[in-house]
Amino acid sequence: MAFYFETLFNTAVNNIDAGGVISGVVTAGNWLLLASLLYAIYENWVAGDVSSLGAAGVRYLCAGIILNFYTPAFLSVNHSFNLMAQTIDNAGASGVDVFVKWSNDLGTYIGSSGHPSLWGMVTGTLSGAVSALCLGLAYLVFPISTGIFAILYCLYGCVLFAVGPVILGLIPLRGLGQVAKTFAINVMVFNTWGIIYALFGCLLTVLNLGTPSDVMNSGSFLGSFVGVGSSILLGLVSIMLSVMILTIPVIATKIVKGDMGSAVGTAVRAVSTAVGAIRGFGGGGSG
Repeated sequence: MAFYFETLFNTAVNNIDAGGVISGVVTAGNWLLLASLLYAIYENWVAGDVSSLGAAGVRYLCAGIILNFYTPAFLSVNHSFNLMAQTIDNAGASGVDVFVKWSNDLGTYIGSSGHPSLWGMVTGTLSGAVSALCLGLAYLVFPISTGIFAILYCLYGCVLFAVGPVILGLIPLRGLGQVAKTFAINVMVFNTWGIIYALFGCLLTVLNLGTPSDVMNSGSFLGSFVGVGSSILLGLVSIMLSVMILTIPVIATKIVKGDMGSAVGTAVRAVSTAVGAIRGFGGGGSG
């Protein structure tokens, strides 16, 4: 099973490739690579640096091979990371996209059981108004968060896919080696998004918090929001899950760059801020 954002990205990449865009960019990359090699040869010959001249030749050879197999090479890297994410999801969440299931189950709950809360808002009861507001926010915020994540994943990947040949064409130049390194880091960051997404889903499943019914049966979210009522509880937890999804890009960036402590701190701060805000909002109501 592929996650929705992976399917969206694969569809976009296939359409871009089928339209001939990448073949044109690869041709431009090959010409740029040749020009970069000639300039590197001239630069190193003037400087009398034979070792750097040999290194430029090796970089040219590696970049040329990658350019000749650019689309399958880029997609192979992405598919390898996706396979890892799907393996994690299969092991921890039984192959279920926890966030998609949560969205579907939340819609089912609102359709079947959420109307009393909405009616309470109409009649003016405080608990009904709070419950309806929480459910309404959850119904809007959670799908929007997952949609934003999917669009950003697709856009990020397509940009990297499209500019890759140009970056490879600059590899022989010594002064622009940092550009290639930055590109490689961004490719790693992009592909790490899916793994963190799968890990979050597995974590929720292991903690028995993967579905709205699990949360309602437990009566809390990891000991928080006890006694607030099922409607408010689902609304607040949905907002928490939205925060988790939207912090994935930041966490992935910090992990790839080796800043593990900051990555954990970012996740903790985001969740703590959300918990503090919605505790203060939801503490007085019940649904």
